[in-house]
Amino acid sequence: MLDDLSMAISKPREDGPTIGTGPFIPVSSSSEQIVMSRFADYYQGAPEIEQIVWKPYPALRTAWAAMMRGEIDFLYEVGQESVEFVEGESSVSTYAFLRPYVFGVAFNSRRPSLEDRRVRQALNFAVNRQQVLDQALKGRGVMADGPVWPAHWAYDSFVGGYGYDPTRASAILDAADRRLERDSSTLARPARLRFSCLLIENLELWERMALLVQRQLFDIGVDMKLEPVSASIFSQRISKGDFDAAFLEIIGGYSMVRPYVFWYSRSPQNSFGYHNEDSDRAFEDIRQAFDDDAYRAAVGRLQQSMVADPPGIFLAWGQTARAVSRKFVVPNDPDRDVLLRVSEWQLAGTQTKATN
Repeated sequence: MLDDLSMAISKPREDGPTIGTGPFIPVSSSSEQIVMSRFADYYQGAPEIEQIVWKPYPALRTAWAAMMRGEIDFLYEVGQESVEFVEGESSVSTYAFLRPYVFGVAFNSRRPSLEDRRVRQALNFAVNRQQVLDQALKGRGVMADGPVWPAHWAYDSFVGGYGYDPTRASAILDAADRRLERDSSTLARPARLRFSCLLIENLELWERMALLVQRQLFDIGVDMKLEPVSASIFSQRISKGDFDAAFLEIIGGYSMVRPYVFWYSRSPQNSFGYHNEDSDRAFEDIRQAFDDDAYRAAVGRLQQSMVADPPGIFLAWGQTARAVSRKFVVPNDPDRDVLLRVSEWQLAGTQTKATN
C-alpha cells in the first residue's frame, strides 16, 4: 500500500549485499553484535552518527549496568516494570511510545461455535478492557477498539468500540440460543459456550492478560480453556487453522498493510477464517484511494465494519519506552518511536544541521 513507502524497506539479493532505503547499512553480523554504518546518500541527508553497534544482553539489568558504566548509549526497550526506575536516572532520557502491536484473542471464525457474529459481539461486551489495561499493563497503554493502530494518521477516533456490559453480553447470547448447558461428558460447570484458546507458554504478561479475560468470560457463563504450547507448535497450529481461538499480539501499524494481511478475506496470511464483505470493500478502497481524504474515509469504514463484525477481542495497545544517553540530542514526536528518526540524532553540543 502507498503508505508503506514511509517505512525503511530492505530486500536481499542473490548476487550481493542487501539493498534497502534506510539510513544505515548492515556491515557485519554475529551472535555478539550487529554493526551498521551510515548511508551517505540517504535521501533525507547523511546521518550524523557514523556507526551503530547492536549488542544483545541476557537481561535488562545487565544492559542497564553497562549503560551506567558508559559502555552503551541506548536501550532498545525498557520493560514496563522498569520504566519508573530508569526515568529516575539523570544521565538518561526515556521516550515512551505506543507500540504498533495489539494484544487480543483472535477467533477462528470457521469454527461453528464462533462463526455467528452475535456470539463474537457478546464476547466483546463481556470483557473489561480497562481492568486488563490497569492490572496487566499497569496503565501503560490504551484500550483497543480494533486492529487499526490509534497512532496511524488515518485512524478515526470517532468510531466507538465495545464498552464493558456483561448484562448485554448475556442477552445477546440468549438471543443466539446460547443458554447455560451442562457438558454430559465431563463434570464441568454448565456453560453457554466452550472453546479453547492457544497461548504461547512461559510468556508471563500474555498469561496474565489471558487469565483476566478467562475470568471475565466465565462471569457470563463462557468457558474459555487456556491451552499453553511452545512457540513453534503455536505457529504451526495457527497456520493450519487448528485452533478455536488464540491469544496473541498482532502488529497493526505503521501501515494499513498489516491489518490487510491478517483480516482481508483472500489474504494468504488470514489464518483466522475471517470474511466480511464490508471489511473487504474497505480494504480495497484503502488500496485504491487517490488522496488522503479518500484513504481516511476508507479506514473509518474499515474500523466500523470490524466493530460490527469483530474477528476477535482486541484488548489493548501497550506502551513501551526507549532509553538514550543524554550525550545525544534526540528529536521527539509525542507518542512516536524515536528510533524512526535515528538518522537525525546528534551529539549534544554539535547541533549544526538544519532540521528536516
